[in-house]
Amino acid sequence: MSIAENIAQVRANIAAAAREAAECLGDTPHYFLDDAGTAGTIIGALSRMEAVVSMRLHALIFAAGQGIPLAGVVYDPKVSAFLRYIGQENFAGLETLTLDQLKAMIDKAAAQAGKEAAKRQEERLVSAAQMDAKKLLLAAKQACIDEAFDKAQEKLLALDEGEYAQLLARMAVKAAKTGKEEILLNAKDRERVGPQVVAWANTLLAEAAAPKAAEKAGKVGGKAGAVLSAVVTGASALLQGTAQLTLSQETREMAGGLTLRDGNVEVNCAFETQLRVLREEMAAQVAGILFP
Repeated sequence: MSIAENIAQVRANIAAAAREAAECLGDTPHYFLDDAGTAGTIIGALSRMEAVVSMRLHALIFAAGQGIPLAGVVYDPKVSAFLRYIGQENFAGLETLTLDQLKAMIDKAAAQAGKEAAKRQEERLVSAAQMDAKKLLLAAKQACIDEAFDKAQEKLLALDEGEYAQLLARMAVKAAKTGKEEILLNAKDRERVGPQVVAWANTLLAEAAAPKAAEKAGKVGGKAGAVLSAVVTGASALLQGTAQLTLSQETREMAGGLTLRDGNVEVNCAFETQLRVLREEMAAQVAGILFP
């Protein structure tokens, strides 16, 4: 008999024995595999079991690799050696195995499966609880960060009139590209500080356009020097086409800050917009300060 024929005969004998064992199950639900397929298929099938009873070493190895509780029937010392190696003592020798022993082994494996299922459920519940706690903590931290930026906006809006106008003027200068834009404020700020903002912003732009000329003119001293400095600065700015910001008749809905408009192009410098950008850039830094 060739090797291939010998292997085929062994498989046939195993299949016959398996069918005989399956017939003993009677009405107990079971499924018989005529061809178990590849090792991957076998491992996949074993991974779905609550417990595995086997006398074949490879089936025990595959099931153990998937963490499935085992009951081993020892026909060769290698089977018991493997089971002891992985810390499993739930096995009995084939020659001395009794029905009661087999039942007890199956019950033990099933009980272990129940414990492991309960443990997995507990781990899932603990993991879910930890995840919920992390989400709540993150939400609380986000709320604190939001409050910090809200407080910052409140402080900006609470500046006295002079400081507030100077702040808006500096914001306009920083955002200006041509020096000829329109400044749009909310209705309240336009009425309260609009002319001041435009005047201070144009002064800053003019000084930036001719800093040395203004400095030299200012050395004359007294009121004459101040007037001369303003004239020189204004003339230089006009020659360079800057420091010509104007106050728009229109207003914008915003808490504070301003919008610069040059034709169809607008630059949004509203407090809420600027703080939102800063929040994205500084969230980690703020969180480090609030939650060291």
